[in-house]
Amino acid sequence: RLPVTDVLTRRRVRPSLRSTGRPGWSLLVLVIAALIASPVIAVSVHAVGQGRPDLPHGVGAMTLTTLWLLLAVAVGTAVLGTGLAWLVSAYEFPFRRTLGWLLVLPLAMPAYILGFVFLSTFDFAGPVQTTLRDAFGDDFGPLPVRSLGGAAVVLTLTLYPYVYLMTRAAFAEVAPTAYDAARTLGASRARAFRAVLLPLVRPSLAAGLALVLMETLTDFATVQYFNVRTLSVGVYLTWKASFDVGSAISLAVLVLMFAVAVLGLERVLRGRARFHQRHGRGRGLERRRLTGWRAVAATTSAM
Repeated sequence: RLPVTDVLTRRRVRPSLRSTGRPGWSLLVLVIAALIASPVIAVSVHAVGQGRPDLPHGVGAMTLTTLWLLLAVAVGTAVLGTGLAWLVSAYEFPFRRTLGWLLVLPLAMPAYILGFVFLSTFDFAGPVQTTLRDAFGDDFGPLPVRSLGGAAVVLTLTLYPYVYLMTRAAFAEVAPTAYDAARTLGASRARAFRAVLLPLVRPSLAAGLALVLMETLTDFATVQYFNVRTLSVGVYLTWKASFDVGSAISLAVLVLMFAVAVLGLERVLRGRARFHQRHGRGRGLERRRLTGWRAVAATTSAM
């Protein structure tokens, strides 16, 4: 005879095993995952099969340019997205509710469209430089807008909503209790934000930055429009211009390595942090009402 506890344990375990066994769904998930990963698998297999990688000329410059672009866009989106999320979450100013939703709209606009508008406005023949030449004379030199910095500005203005959405949700979920405790202990609003809230929203910030870096890494139209030669542009030009499939695949492997590095960086930045608030009332931060020029500045900044 089996002990009563063993019988009860077996009776509890067996139904759960039957309920979790779904071989049909598991097979379907594996098939879908294989289809999605097939381009990556094909590139990796071809790269391994060709032996010594045949890298095109200028791959070092393209790699360095890609690194600088990723760094510039990461810093820009982190500052802009987190700052706007804190502004909308912690302060009350005119049109705050409307602007809180409108700040997400750049995700609906392709980056190269914003790049076209940016260059039409700030390029040599655009209204900004034309006005500057009328004011300071024809000797006023052209502004370097068609460059790495211009591409970074456009990508930052297009991709910051990823960070904005993530950090704003984190502020609403984990911020109120910790923020109120810091304020009760005498910390100023700025110090409570830096010392308490930023570490709490670090996992959300890291996830948003990972999405931003992936989008930046795979962008082709915007950076080419700004005459910036990244690895993604190098893959296209090497394949279409010289029909060198081996070199194009070698560059594609470098892009995959960058993607893996971005995922690893996200894990490092996030660490083991898992912040959530249980049994919270969901009231959010107590917003401070801005008046006068501060309210006008906040509305203008959010616009």
